[in-house]
Amino acid sequence: MADDAYDVTINIKAEVKHLPALIEFSRLYFEGVLSVSEKSYLVYSLQLIIAEACTNVMRHAYRDTDGGRLELAFKVVGDEAVIRVSDRGRPYNPSEVPDPDLDQPKGHGLGLFIIRQFVDSFQYDSRDGQNVLTLVKRIDAAAAQAPGA
Repeated sequence: MADDAYDVTINIKAEVKHLPALIEFSRLYFEGVLSVSEKSYLVYSLQLIIAEACTNVMRHAYRDTDGGRLELAFKVVGDEAVIRVSDRGRPYNPSEVPDPDLDQPKGHGLGLFIIRQFVDSFQYDSRDGQNVLTLVKRIDAAAAQAPGA
């Protein structure tokens, strides 16, 4: 992906009350730019990825602080939807977050587990006080996984 410019970038206070607006805006964007036959399943998948990634920032990155901001950016390049979520909160190492016990899903790690199930590429970087999670979902793969496809 040589193109670093995103179609949409939203910088917002990292508060859970803003989550419905982020999810709805992402739905409108992806419905408008995607042209695959199983668009509703793909758009739902992308909304779920965005909801879980943003919720993690809102609930964990700024825990025990006065809060902060998150930046959500997304674009479609070729056959990939690319989502980037960044913040300046507490860094973490996603590889150290264990998979949740699905028999008792109240523990930690469920959001990351869900994200990993839906994306084709998961990249996290933390440097110079900024955490950046970049997620890629292949559009053709998502259409092939749609129920009934």
